[in-house]
Amino acid sequence: MFMLSMKTNEAKCLKTSIKDEAWCWHMRFWHLNFGALKALGDEKMVKRMPHINHPNQSCEACLLGKHARRKEAESRANEPLQLVHIDVCGPIDPPSFEKESGYVIKALRSDRGGEFT
Repeated sequence: MFMLSMKTNEAKCLKTSIKDEAWCWHMRFWHLNFGALKALGDEKMVKRMPHINHPNQSCEACLLGKHARRKEAESRANEPLQLVHIDVCGPIDPPSFEKESGYVIKALRSDRGGEFT
């Protein structure tokens, strides 16, 4: 382990320059829609949350997130074990499917610890 000597400044991650509190709460709640924010405020589910009345406003980040994405080319295997989708796990018994089946794995696709999409 290494010790680092670092100078720290005032924490700025919680500061905001947004004047409208509704937009600030919208971003704090990871772009929750304004109708749901209004319900949270009206039902007093969040302490110190003001009354929010912005039902028809939309945010650029929310609109971009709802955009349809270009469909990726679909890849299909023509032979058994030509393309194998795996997840990280182990140890596996028996140790090798390849030797038992006689098929050779040609492409092995992993999600690198994430989820396949």
